[in-house]
Amino acid sequence: MSCQIEIDKVRVIKDCTNYNFCNILKGVHDDPKWLSNRIHLQRNTDTILGIYLNNIHIRDNISTPGYNPGILKMSIQQYISMHKPSLPKDDETCLYFRLGDQNLTEFDYISPLMRCNDDITVVCCIVFSGTDKDEWSYNEECVRKCKKKLSAIMTELKTRFENRKVKIISNNNPDLDICYLFRNGFISHPKCSWKQIFGNF
Repeated sequence: MSCQIEIDKVRVIKDCTNYNFCNILKGVHDDPKWLSNRIHLQRNTDTILGIYLNNIHIRDNISTPGYNPGILKMSIQQYISMHKPSLPKDDETCLYFRLGDQNLTEFDYISPLMRCNDDITVVCCIVFSGTDKDEWSYNEECVRKCKKKLSAIMTELKTRFENRKVKIISNNNPDLDICYLFRNGFISHPKCSWKQIFGNF
């Protein structure tokens, strides 16, 4: 499959206000919607955050900022058990790139790949937080630049690791991407919120 065909499959999420994992879990001060989003998500036990927010140790403390990593891990495992999402093989290494209103792509992802012979899966979406800040709102020029950057990354990976399978995974449902990354762990920018939250399980 050509790089362009794969790039065209990447999902663009124009507004993730209602399902912004980092803000909702941490209760960040600059997102006034984190608590209302928690209350909304608690009504749906079919998502990772819904499972987490309905845990007996969490549900009565929903207005308290912060999160419990152990309970979050169990919530992901429960979601996987319930929904049987697609997961990577044992010999598959995942890279996660944060694209959209933040572009966290400048880090050394090549060195870790040199230390293994695994197939490579790039997990990514082009995401806009959808807040009141203009720089976090959807715009087509940003999408174009993100796809150009991702195309360069995929070309580099396919050239350097020509004997390995290199593919892209991209879903509108963030739970599916999280489960895929959770299975084997993943490589990402150290400042990426998903890496901080899910990368140390």
